[in-house]
Amino acid sequence: MIMNDTINIDILLVEDNPADIFLLKKMLNASALQINTLYTTDKVMEAREVLKTLHFHVTLLDLSLPDSFGIETYLEIKSSVKDIPVIILTGLSDAGIALEALKEGAQDYLVKGEFNSDLLYRAIQYSLERKKAEEALFVSEEKYRQMFYQGFFPSWIYDPVSLQFLEVNDAAIKKYGYSREEFLAMTLKDIRPQEDIPEFMQHMGQQDHTGRKLWRHIKKNGFIMIVEVIFFPVNYLGKVASQAQINDVTEEVALQKKLKEQQTAEQKNITSAVLKALESDRAYLGAELHDNINQLLATSMLYLEYAKNNDEEKDEMIYKCHDVVALAIAEIRKLSRHLIVSDIGEIGLGKAVRDMIENILLVKNLKIFFHMERFPEKKVDEQVKVALYRIIQEQLTNILKHANATIIDIELKKEEKLITLKIADNGKGFDPAVQRKGVGITNIISRVSLYDGDVNIASAPGRGCTLTVTLQQQK
Repeated sequence: MIMNDTINIDILLVEDNPADIFLLKKMLNASALQINTLYTTDKVMEAREVLKTLHFHVTLLDLSLPDSFGIETYLEIKSSVKDIPVIILTGLSDAGIALEALKEGAQDYLVKGEFNSDLLYRAIQYSLERKKAEEALFVSEEKYRQMFYQGFFPSWIYDPVSLQFLEVNDAAIKKYGYSREEFLAMTLKDIRPQEDIPEFMQHMGQQDHTGRKLWRHIKKNGFIMIVEVIFFPVNYLGKVASQAQINDVTEEVALQKKLKEQQTAEQKNITSAVLKALESDRAYLGAELHDNINQLLATSMLYLEYAKNNDEEKDEMIYKCHDVVALAIAEIRKLSRHLIVSDIGEIGLGKAVRDMIENILLVKNLKIFFHMERFPEKKVDEQVKVALYRIIQEQLTNILKHANATIIDIELKKEEKLITLKIADNGKGFDPAVQRKGVGITNIISRVSLYDGDVNIASAPGRGCTLTVTLQQQK
């Protein structure tokens, strides 16, 4: 939800590194912020002059500038930004200085290279809210209490030493299920699973436990939720205390986990399909070698053995052996063409597909039409053409094995970056809702997924089948 503080805001960016300025502008533009003005300067003195005449909602301040360095940079500008939240931009080596700036009144700090547009957006949003809370404290403690209690996010104030709850807002009571009295009798350890307490206490024992971290919290009903917790120091009744703001991200984490599981499952399916394809090719190769080529070579051996022992028929046997060996060579070439498509780069996809069709028509009595007039081959990546060849090969094999078709129509076209392959037949068809996908279709789907494409199968019993494949050409 975009808060009112993030609508039409004016930002002062004090930064001297052009690369960092470019990245920050890119992140701001990509965030949910609605920016009215983004004023940039690379010197703290110029920033002070600008602040005298222009109003800003938030200041992003780098501590290493040409005219100032370290904590002095913040101290130089501090008096000019009393009513403006300041977010420190720092490197890992400057984290200690950034903490000093927080103690001096800065709202937050971000480590360069360690945040994205979403974290930048949240830092600005929460800094605006915190600044508003601080102003409310100065104006009226009662007004601050009202704002705190009615805040959208669950929030509480606690003693950083005893970890005792000092105040909780209405959103926290509603989210966790505890009454205000129950909360105030508890500590931060009481809303955590026992196994998480050692890590929590170690974290709280560190000198710096400001910033953002994900934790597991327990509701009164025992439900464990994942929360993002933001800690920051506050002045509570004249004493230093800490305030925590809670964001329930349980559903977000669950969705991310589910998405990761789906991606893992999809990758497993693709790997399985590839392995099945390899096994299928090996089985096909083994069958062809054993049942066809091996038999031809065995026959030639018989002719040669007979010729060795029969001088009268020796010449005739040698000629027959020659013919059988020639046939074996032709079969090996045919087998190679089925398995290897490396010549696509030389002869082109169109020629390779037509050669495939000619080989089919030598042994099958059917009509195959091939159209690729709207397919500029030279503008298509080599690997995409190989994938298209394999898809056509797979589907033609499916049709010849199962469809009993007499007419096959293949259309290949490219419109801008979208490549469309359509293969239709007039065979016996099937019901896609009950038809189990074979290895051939699985292989096609796996190949298409590599190019962010889609596979659509339209078929019905007695009405043939139309396979439509769309691929995204990257170039």
